[in-house]
Amino acid sequence: MKAHSFTFEELPDLNDKDLSELFPPTDYKDTDRYSRLSLQFPHFAKQLTETGCTLQTLWLTYLEQHPGGYRNTQFTPYYRQWNNRRKPSGVFVHKAGEKLFVDYNGSKLHYVDRNTGEVIGAEIFVDIVPCSQFTFVKASASQKRGDFIDGINSVLQWIGRVPKAIVTDNLQSAVSKGQKYAPEINETLQGLVVYYNCVTDPTRPYHPKDKALV
Repeated sequence: MKAHSFTFEELPDLNDKDLSELFPPTDYKDTDRYSRLSLQFPHFAKQLTETGCTLQTLWLTYLEQHPGGYRNTQFTPYYRQWNNRRKPSGVFVHKAGEKLFVDYNGSKLHYVDRNTGEVIGAEIFVDIVPCSQFTFVKASASQKRGDFIDGINSVLQWIGRVPKAIVTDNLQSAVSKGQKYAPEINETLQGLVVYYNCVTDPTRPYHPKDKALV
């Protein structure tokens, strides 16, 4: 009832057609209405790559443009069915102690300097142990090499262990020259992994699912 915004008093006033649309069979589609919606799926997929965009916000925008369109209970499953057929993916099985995923948040947080009143941006460094999903978060002044290495040192001290591989993005603080299968690791990060007796394994460019948890 909450999903459809109806009260119990309103239900007796609905005709058979309205009631059937509330509980359609799983394989039922209004052909014309679904065709109009499915034409927008490629646009939705592109929008979802932008920071802060969700299926909920896309559905609200869609409903403003098409007041008679699908409710969220159908909109979201239809999009996901299309997306799953378009881009199948596998499932990673993570072993304890094998990897550590590291990355930066897509947008900065801010704080106010109490002495000057200045609003200062902070980069958010995020690390996840994929097997247990233990998560470490640290604010830093930048994504420069020194802050990046400090973030990795901090999380390793917090864990108290060293993984076999540190999985990074292809940011400049980690990679000197990006390549699809054999990126060149910069000397600073290379020195860190030699010190800790582990390896670093940058993800493929434009493949965020390689470390989707972080």
